[in-house]
Amino acid sequence: MELNENFIVNFEEKPKNTYYANAGIYLLKKEYINRIPKDAFYNATDLMKEIITAKGKLVHSPITGYWIDIGKHDDYLKAIEIV
Repeated sequence: MELNENFIVNFEEKPKNTYYANAGIYLLKKEYINRIPKDAFYNATDLMKEIITAKGKLVHSPITGYWIDIGKHDDYLKAIEIV
């Protein structure tokens, strides 16, 4: 719904959106591993942004098959059941 104060001014029924998402599988050159701070939390996406800012090479390989996140213990157990 598109709103203007309390009124609906436009309505779209379930639009189809297509976009890429980060699946969290990373292959790194050793030189990039040295950029990761030791003994501190650091997101992999922060490293990717740093590489892009430094005009480094960052490539992708789309996953077109089934994928499940195993970042949480319950998700990991579900993946084991699926496999």
